[in-house]
Amino acid sequence: MRGHKRSVSVAELIRREIADIIQNRVKNPHVGFLAVTDVALSDDLKHANIYISVLKKNEAETTIKALHSSAGFIKGELGHRVKLRYMPDIHFRIDEAIEYGSKMDGVLREVMAKEGAGHENT
Repeated sequence: MRGHKRSVSVAELIRREIADIIQNRVKNPHVGFLAVTDVALSDDLKHANIYISVLKKNEAETTIKALHSSAGFIKGELGHRVKLRYMPDIHFRIDEAIEYGSKMDGVLREVMAKEGAGHENT
């Protein structure tokens, strides 16, 4: 269990630092407005999936490509800030959980509205 706690704390540290690096150090004009929502580390801490949410959905693919092209720079900056034996390889992914949650919220609201309308007629 000890290893799990370490990976969770390291993932949170990496999430905060990468968010700061992207916001303040990456100068790629193709990186749109985004939020780093999560980091999933492999058990050996050598690979990190960085999940992002992009404000404008039509810019998501362009933003991911720009982040992949800046990955070496981001990893280098991260290495200066976070002291680990091995700096994980970073891979950027769109966080679809937010969009999925939003869709589910819409479905639930629709069901609730229909139920409310059905009770008014009885």
